[in-house]
Amino acid sequence: MNTAKGVDIRGRDFRFKVERAEFEAVTGQSQYGRCRDDWGNWFGNNNSNPMFHYVLDDRYLKRNPHVLYPDPRVPVSVKPGASEIFPISKPLPRFNSRKR
Repeated sequence: MNTAKGVDIRGRDFRFKVERAEFEAVTGQSQYGRCRDDWGNWFGNNNSNPMFHYVLDDRYLKRNPHVLYPDPRVPVSVKPGASEIFPISKPLPRFNSRKR
């Protein structure tokens, strides 16, 4: 008998609460993981954005399902869009690299 209930995580991340055997959706979605600072603020990132801050938590947004709220994710970068990357070493040659 399967007693597990489904959890919708579209556009969200998830958290396991092992001690209670719970799985829950949390604010935001991050490609390379989430990080929390000393004050409990959550940050995430993806391939195009080095860091964004989750300013609204799902627990507050769920209080009134009839309210349209802004995006809970705010970019931290000063310049919008993809950030320029500066490697610290020379890139290794790849089998599909073009000869220049």
